[in-house]
Amino acid sequence: MRLLRWARPRRWSILAEAVLAASVALVFWPILAIGGEAEQVEVVTAYLEALREGDVERAETFTAAERVKEADRSWLTPEAMSADWEIESVALKSASTITVHAAITSGGTRVEGAFRLETTEDGPRIANPYLYLVNVRPMFAALEVNGFRDQVETEEDVTLPVALYPGSYLLFESADGLGGGVPLLAVPGAGTAWYDGDSTDLDTIMTDPVFGSEAVEAQINADLAAWLDECATSGELAPEGCPFSAAYEYGLAYDGREEFASVESVAWTVEAYPHIRFNRQLLLETVDQGWIALSGNGTLQFGSRDEAALDGHCGVGVGNMQPVIGEDGAFTLELRSEQGNTSV
Repeated sequence: MRLLRWARPRRWSILAEAVLAASVALVFWPILAIGGEAEQVEVVTAYLEALREGDVERAETFTAAERVKEADRSWLTPEAMSADWEIESVALKSASTITVHAAITSGGTRVEGAFRLETTEDGPRIANPYLYLVNVRPMFAALEVNGFRDQVETEEDVTLPVALYPGSYLLFESADGLGGGVPLLAVPGAGTAWYDGDSTDLDTIMTDPVFGSEAVEAQINADLAAWLDECATSGELAPEGCPFSAAYEYGLAYDGREEFASVESVAWTVEAYPHIRFNRQLLLETVDQGWIALSGNGTLQFGSRDEAALDGHCGVGVGNMQPVIGEDGAFTLELRSEQGNTSV
């Protein structure tokens, strides 16, 4: 009985101590949580500050191993970066401690993205440190980013996405007709294309500057006229690399009226230059058809085997033409494939 009388007040004391400990834990738990969350924000902030200073090596210390598809990383260099942007905010906006939202600004433009963090032995690290330019089609086989120019890497003849650090960029600053370049403010997690939103569609960025631009339209037509003039000096039935031809299948020639078994001489004359422009899909469309006159002589395939004159008109294969922006920012025109007969 004496033992029970001694234990009874002690039991209430232990219970009181437990309640007090639990209360203290509840009071200080948000502070501990905030301390852990602050580390995630600090990592993202330090990463962005290093990029603003152009310190690539320091910035990379805040990144985790990438788990993305193959990409061209030629532009992950100080030469292609810009400090012409500001960090507006870095914060956790949800209960998740693995997603940190960041907003940056430049020239009155603002963009907000989201960084995903993962736990490593060195602490929290950014799992999506880069933004990717996708749809880098043959038109953009070369890029100019903040004055840095290079060819885009390919894999099995497919152009790869281009990796960029967060920041402010000016694309194709040297390109005639683009008004001094196309601006891009980039943050991972702000895009709408694949790579889980860590990408932006280059076609979309370029559509408005190229579509409807009188300067771009004038330039591309001047380039086309010069190309046709050069091609017209050829004495070949199918000038190599040119958007018109009188070569027919099975090695025959066709001038739009007659088929020829053999051709002795060929001459081309530009009768009317075509007029082309970009549509909203960044493909070339014909406004006015161009015509190339064909003359010469050869032997007909059918009927008389006597020598006959070639007298035809050939169109310009606009559908087979691919516009390309080179490293110097200039538009050039190339053929997608070998040009077939365009004579009518």
